[in-house]
Amino acid sequence: MIGQWIMGRTRELWPLIGRMAVGFIILRLFTMIPHAGIFIKIAAIIWGLGALALALYHRFQPRSSAGLPASAPLPPAPIGMQPA
Repeated sequence: MIGQWIMGRTRELWPLIGRMAVGFIILRLFTMIPHAGIFIKIAAIIWGLGALALALYHRFQPRSSAGLPASAPLPPAPIGMQPA
């Protein structure tokens, strides 16, 4: 994200790798700051884990079909009756 913020967005492979390298180098330089580096490192780890969790969440969500109508919800079961 830092590399794309500095160098702009792209969708090509090698420029993406270059932006990632720039971001990694800048993050590495910031984590070398005494006393503040550990907080920057923790923030980067939490940010990365959040991005990973969000990517997994979107990956495993069921896809809805645009052409199919939505099904109606089932009525509640009567009290004392168990569904089969």
